[in-house]
Amino acid sequence: MPGESVPGMNAHIARIISGFKGLSSRGLAHVFGDCVAQTPDKFYSILEERPELPSIYLNALLRGLTDARKGGSALDWGLAIDYILYLVESEDFLREETGDARYNFEPDAVVAISDLITEGVRHEEYLSRPELRSKTEKILTILADRTTPQVRDASDFTMLQVITPQSAIFHTMISYSMSVAPIIEKESGTRWVRSIRDRFVSQLGRPSERTLEFLAVVGRCLPQLCYLDEDWVTENLDAIFPRGDENHWRSAFRGYIRYAAPSRKCYRLLRDHRDYSRALGAFDDDHEVRKLLIASICREYLNAEEEIDDPGSLLSELIERGDLKQISTMIWAIWYFNRHDLLNAEMKGKVKALWRWIMNRYAVGDVEPDKQKILAGLFNWISIFDEIDDEMYEWLKISAAYVRNGVGSLRFFDYFQERVEVAPGKVAELTLINSNMGNHLPYEEKHLRRIVDVLYRSGQKERADRICNFYLAAGYDYLRKIYSRNNDVAL
Repeated sequence: MPGESVPGMNAHIARIISGFKGLSSRGLAHVFGDCVAQTPDKFYSILEERPELPSIYLNALLRGLTDARKGGSALDWGLAIDYILYLVESEDFLREETGDARYNFEPDAVVAISDLITEGVRHEEYLSRPELRSKTEKILTILADRTTPQVRDASDFTMLQVITPQSAIFHTMISYSMSVAPIIEKESGTRWVRSIRDRFVSQLGRPSERTLEFLAVVGRCLPQLCYLDEDWVTENLDAIFPRGDENHWRSAFRGYIRYAAPSRKCYRLLRDHRDYSRALGAFDDDHEVRKLLIASICREYLNAEEEIDDPGSLLSELIERGDLKQISTMIWAIWYFNRHDLLNAEMKGKVKALWRWIMNRYAVGDVEPDKQKILAGLFNWISIFDEIDDEMYEWLKISAAYVRNGVGSLRFFDYFQERVEVAPGKVAELTLINSNMGNHLPYEEKHLRRIVDVLYRSGQKERADRICNFYLAAGYDYLRKIYSRNNDVAL
């Protein structure tokens, strides 16, 4: 019952629980973990005496130790690692539970151990002790041997986003290896811990052990693995991204494209291995992966890894596919990159070349609704350039007629705020084209009033009058005062 002492539990836990009668076991475990996090040294006797703890309290203890170090408390890492090594060497560790019993170890304990080690290797007092590193490597290899996969189908990609015991351990192996790499390199000339590398070689070398979770982690951490041992990654691409196993390939590539930090080295590897090309037609059922995939290609186009006039490039393959959803995503991605980190002059030149190519393809002949959406999306690229040259102006005039079909309508007048002073004639004409198509954007009242006012002051009276009349005829009278003031008309 909640609040009662459990046989075998340490007296510290029993005292804590006795003060919180009426709480559920989970609630009591939460209180216990909080107490460990606040004053970890008061619970060292548990680490020393090693009583048998119900799994729910063991997990709380491990998480409390992790939270304690995150919170800035000192931690006796030698004691903590010795305790964890004792746990994982126990024959009872990860034993299956039966019925309602909660006195055996849970997979959650593996995740908690992973988190504690990941936190530990962030601190010099941990890394500087060879005996701790040696024991940590032993713990990780034991857990890698004893955890079993929980995901059986790559189509269940929501499960692959969940931290499972197996994914947690292999991810911790990589993060640990990255932390100790400078030390290992000084000692042996190689960056990757030998025992952990051997475990990855073993796991990858046996097709029956290339689990979805393992490959998802390898894909996710591909840049780190390239840093640790680029030759190993290059030699094992066929096993990491197996062409003959769709489930495993999808798991590895999804892990890579969703979570791996952008890396030109990894991009080249997977492009040349044809994984990007394969992915362009493999993830129509996964909007997020498709978006990240196309954004990755666009990023490397801007970085000069892809050329628009190279028929063998990934960018050419992407646009030649003619998938309008993918083209729309490409347009969005380039706009997004500039919004978050302004593109340099060379990149802007590449954007303009791509803009020209898209206009030449989609702004000819009958422009059906789907193509109109492409052209509408291109209007957002006005935000990338400081000046509207004559060529871009012609493209913008075409897009302005279809802005209502894309998200660009939400920022249409916003884009003109910084340009109306320097290019009032072009801004006036683009506004007129948009209005003439029946596109009235009442949610931009404040911006439009300012734009029209500047147009009057800039000698664009005839065009400003026409804009006002378009809106007045459509039933929007918030330009009436400006029109009256500039035409000596009484309200």
